[in-house]
Amino acid sequence: MMRGIHHVALTVTDLDRALHFYTEVLGLHLERWLRGPDAPTRIVFVAIPGGGRLELFHHQGGAEPAPARTDNRTLGWNHLAFAAEDIDAEVARLQAKGVQFRATPGPKAPGAIRTAFFADPDGNTLELFEG
Repeated sequence: MMRGIHHVALTVTDLDRALHFYTEVLGLHLERWLRGPDAPTRIVFVAIPGGGRLELFHHQGGAEPAPARTDNRTLGWNHLAFAAEDIDAEVARLQAKGVQFRATPGPKAPGAIRTAFFADPDGNTLELFEG
């Protein structure tokens, strides 16, 4: 029986930049290296508070760019969402670290789902989710 999501894997163009963003800006924690700094493909796990991991891949020869996502009808992964207890505080914390949001949460209302969207350094869409 499945117990939950263990990890989501993401190929990045610059592993040092991605590690800085996901650990120093977002606050995830470097968990362990699967393939170290001198390997042709470097792989590292960063732990997501509350459970799960993000596995970052970096290929020394570069990566093929993915087709630009223009809407929610494009096949494939759409975005990665992080749960937020207080989305307004989290948006403010990330903005103070230089994160620019594509969409910010709407007004608070009883039972409302509130979201905010932004991108990582490679343009992958990320979401904060409260609700």
